[in-house]
Amino acid sequence: ALQSQVSIYASALLKRLPFDPNYRDSQIAFNVRGLSIRFILGPRLMQMRDIGGDESYLSGHVATLLALHRVFAEGNRPVPGVIIFDQ
Repeated sequence: ALQSQVSIYASALLKRLPFDPNYRDSQIAFNVRGLSIRFILGPRLMQMRDIGGDESYLSGHVATLLALHRVFAEGNRPVPGVIIFDQ
């Protein structure tokens, strides 16, 4: 399913981005209905606000957006070729 694919890809991408070392081993759980992410670390399910500072927050979003683009591209779904971040 889309939700699982995005979660798997985003979790792999997150390992290559700057992220709080205390939560480095967490997995992203993407919720397609709420368009939100949470982080799974062992038995803990954490909200975005619980995983550290702005750098980790941004990395979680970047990983998820890139994962969504990958899933859409693999399904031959039309998506823009550019992602623009405005902070």
